[in-house]
Amino acid sequence: MTTECLCDRDLYRLSLVSRYLSIVTFPLYLRRRQLVLSGLPYSVDLHGEGFAVVDIWRQSSYFPPLKLLRCSFNTDVALAAMEMRCIFNFFHSLRTMEHVHLENMKSVDLDNILILLGSVSGTRCHTLTLTMLAFEGSRSGLMRRGMGGEITLWQLRDLIRSHCQLWPSQWLNFLFKLTIPSLRTLHVVGSVSLRAAHAFLLAHSGICALIFEKCLWTDRPTSLHRLNLPQLSILRGSSSQILLILGCFRSTRSLRELSIKANSPPQANFFDDVIQCLALCEGPFILELDLPQVTGSLPQAITGVRASAGAARNLLSGKLPLVTGLRIGFVSMNDMIPVNRQHLYVCRNY
Repeated sequence: MTTECLCDRDLYRLSLVSRYLSIVTFPLYLRRRQLVLSGLPYSVDLHGEGFAVVDIWRQSSYFPPLKLLRCSFNTDVALAAMEMRCIFNFFHSLRTMEHVHLENMKSVDLDNILILLGSVSGTRCHTLTLTMLAFEGSRSGLMRRGMGGEITLWQLRDLIRSHCQLWPSQWLNFLFKLTIPSLRTLHVVGSVSLRAAHAFLLAHSGICALIFEKCLWTDRPTSLHRLNLPQLSILRGSSSQILLILGCFRSTRSLRELSIKANSPPQANFFDDVIQCLALCEGPFILELDLPQVTGSLPQAITGVRASAGAARNLLSGKLPLVTGLRIGFVSMNDMIPVNRQHLYVCRNY
């Protein structure tokens, strides 16, 4: 009789008979339940039936020291709630983790998401990625800090929010509940509420890096309070995003790297936006320009350069901050090529 003929329950029972049998049967049992170590060292991708066996796996001798745990929840809200309950105690049992990635994190209520994030905090992870986060409540009516239900992620340094499907009021209610004292990097991919992001930055003045990738603002507040981020050294995003954020800063003296990417679709006023961004900075810093691929948009790109001649004269006159390094990225380039003795490089687009 081969192990392929045995059902999952029998495989698990055999693994309890002896250590020698468990060497064969228990790894097969975990694979059948969709719990398999990924290609990266000390990392696991968890989905489907794997959530139901995490407690058994945790107590076994086959549990490795984890660095990365990626949980992909079911798209059905009811099934996702069951999977979240399964993983809750598992998170509480972990004490060292570098990166937790929660994908398709959907719930009927914001409190359920906050409870799970509170258990993630117990892992002492340094990086948390939230992808496709969504909840059904709080589309109207705004919460405030101090109303209860807040969670604190003490050890977290890097927060990545990717393609979260939230309304502006939901963004506010979610971020009002999060406190991350050690946060150093905020990376946003996809749409986000500018008002919510601004309120979050007001409460986290220790951030060193702000990255906005393929980001669209879901709202445009008419007025915002000045931001004080005295440790901010890296700012990356499209020209329109950078321009709005820079306009909120009290000071940019700490900024050491400014990366500006052309809007998508490309616009003719890209270089004008760059000059306006520079006018809001104090320097010195390294400037990185990520240009679009020049195929059908070449005439518009040339028009943009010509239209920016006046702004370029302002740059040469010394009215703008000192740029100690300049890197220009093109999609078709693969290497960084020094152009002359000045700080000018042509580099690949990452």
